Amino acid sequence: MTLVVLFNGQGEQRPEHVERLLQEPVKDFSEPLERLLQAQGVALAEVTDEELRANRVAQPTICAYQLTIWRKFAPQLPRPALFAGYSLGELTAFGCAGAVAAQDAVPLAAIRARFMDEAVCVPSGLLSVSGLDEPALRGLCRAHAAEIAIRNGVDQFIVGGAADALARLAADATAAGAHRVTHLGVPTPSHTSQLAGAARRFGDELRPKLRERLEVPALSGIDGKVVRSGAEAGAALERQMCRTIDWAACMETIASFRPQAVLEIGPGSALSRMLRECDPHLDVRAVDDFRDTAAAAAWVRARMP
Repeated sequence: MTLVVLFNGQGEQRPEHVERLLQEPVKDFSEPLERLLQAQGVALAEVTDEELRANRVAQPTICAYQLTIWRKFAPQLPRPALFAGYSLGELTAFGCAGAVAAQDAVPLAAIRARFMDEAVCVPSGLLSVSGLDEPALRGLCRAHAAEIAIRNGVDQFIVGGAADALARLAADATAAGAHRVTHLGVPTPSHTSQLAGAARRFGDELRPKLRERLEVPALSGIDGKVVRSGAEAGAALERQMCRTIDWAACMETIASFRPQAVLEIGPGSALSRMLRECDPHLDVRAVDDFRDTAAAAAWVRARMP
């Protein structure tokens, strides 16, 4: 059985994911999360939509949610052949792969969020642009002091920059023929050079916690390469904060494993949709597609040879 497990990033987290986290707590993740949020004056059981969009709340909460769901899945499923994560989800993927102790991942997510917030001096964010080729979009980015943050396909991109620059870029992209332009609910120009300082600080925090070898291979988001050592994982997690993520390359690597099943642990199902578009022959579903983890686990087991 070749199983690949995916972890999404920010943007699709909703109150029902927090409710699930509260209903099915795992002490290794729930206790550090609640301590971290309480220090910020946030109660997880009463978190608002606005708080849930903020990096300082979203990143550790999503990480704890993903780790909790995987901890419940792991005894029911075969050992994965590969973990992969999108943006923030890459930290969870390496945590599940054994690059760091799983209980260190939630505090690291909070540190990552804090460093990212401290690196941003003006209102900023991310913009999804579909329907333009890369040279055309790069030209618009140069004109508006923005950068391509994520490459999802030949004409599907995420752009990062200051909020006013993204507003102008959105108008120009639409005029240039982009068929979909959407402002995302992420308040940071993630995966751009503006976060180089934050990336270095995070790398310094991360390196002492790295283990020598991964228990399961995981993907480097910036190039789709398979990572098997802690040192490689640390370098990948540092670089991805301030360099373009090539999720299209990651999807090609995932497909090359010829998995019998691909399971996305959200929040949401965006990675499943993109992977099906990339390779319609892959059998891929998201946990959010099922009524509960037992049903999702049964779906995976049904695909075992």
